[in-house]
Amino acid sequence: MLQFNATFIVAIISFVVFIMIMNTIFYKPVLNVIEERENFIRGNYDEANATKEKADNLLQDKETRLNETYKNAKQILTDNKIQANLSAQEMIANAKSSSDAKINSEKERIETEKNSTDINAAADELSQAIVDKILEGVR
Repeated sequence: MLQFNATFIVAIISFVVFIMIMNTIFYKPVLNVIEERENFIRGNYDEANATKEKADNLLQDKETRLNETYKNAKQILTDNKIQANLSAQEMIANAKSSSDAKINSEKERIETEKNSTDINAAADELSQAIVDKILEGVR
């Protein structure tokens, strides 16, 4: 069975002193290195998360600006298309009114010439009739 004598007490005291020495020389420095490493890893992890979050925000901002730019470009194209249609309609209306005015002017000129020709023909007929009457009266 176990005997409790001075050797046992010396062994226990030696073991306690060994644990205290090991704690001072080995365990505390190793624990400090482990703790520093954990802090370093935790800091890098937090920094990586912050960088990832910043990159996500930048990506979202870029996508938002790209969508806004696309909408603005589409709006500009739509506005320009509407403006072009309005300008085309205005040009067509101006051309039509100009051509209508020219057509009416030419119609009036033709009508005037026709009336003038009719008047000249009627005057020729009338003068011929007068000449015939005068010549009949002279004969």
